[in-house]
Amino acid sequence: MTNNTTEYKGNLFYAIIHTVEVCIPAENASLADELDKQEYIKSAFYRNAHVWAIINLNNYPNKSKSHIMCLSMFNKVFNEVLEKHGIRQYIIHRVDVAINTKWEYEKCYKLNCYLNNIDAVRAAIKNDYYTNDFKFERRTVKNKRGGYEFEIYNKEIESNGQNDAKTRLEFRFAGYADLTFENAIERTVEILNVLPKYIDKTNEMRIAELSSRYRLERENGHVISFTEFVTRYSEFIYNTTILNGVYSSFMEGKSSSWLYKYKLGGHTIELYTKRELKQYVTVLKNALLMYYNN
Repeated sequence: MTNNTTEYKGNLFYAIIHTVEVCIPAENASLADELDKQEYIKSAFYRNAHVWAIINLNNYPNKSKSHIMCLSMFNKVFNEVLEKHGIRQYIIHRVDVAINTKWEYEKCYKLNCYLNNIDAVRAAIKNDYYTNDFKFERRTVKNKRGGYEFEIYNKEIESNGQNDAKTRLEFRFAGYADLTFENAIERTVEILNVLPKYIDKTNEMRIAELSSRYRLERENGHVISFTEFVTRYSEFIYNTTILNGVYSSFMEGKSSSWLYKYKLGGHTIELYTKRELKQYVTVLKNALLMYYNN
């Protein structure tokens, strides 16, 4: 695995193609019955003269904790499975591209929420994170629109500790014309490439949302001071630009002086620079490119 991993702040990342959904022309349900018995087939059913099968080739030929660590091997195994079951015609309907890390979900939760929010702005998605904003639920974070999904979740909990990953970032593509394993990875890289361009717009949206929330919290008597508000909502304040924007809406003086006193008072807050966010995006892209090119 080591040769196909990339690192961010001491945490290794690697990419895989997780599950694939294929549509196969079939005269009857016999192929669906055959496929459904295999450990590497998550489900298979017959409908309208077609067999629909969801395949996890990382479980081929038997379930294990290992993964197929490069695209060339994935293609080889995919073709082997097709040949084994006599499948000559098919359409790839969905491809799930995953990036795994052993970085604990809680420890990278805020950074991943930041990434998720930027992607939501890029795709103009009213995502689950925005919908459930300010409820402080440590949850799966997902963007979903049409045939695209981007989900970040606690893989350790989801797999009951059976997977070697603790956190998974998963990009899903479905229903696109001429969808292939190659262009699913290429689409993912393209998405990551443009995310930094949406940092400023994300900051503007977050400043407006937090300022409105602070005003509401004060009016309802839920918070007494700005310090109390920042402590309570720190996981939604991603960088100094957001902090400065909310601070200047209500307070006088420099937020840098306030932040110094805030930390001096024993409080902590994670704030990411543009450079750090770009570094993280680069690591994710590198993990994909290593998988793609090997």
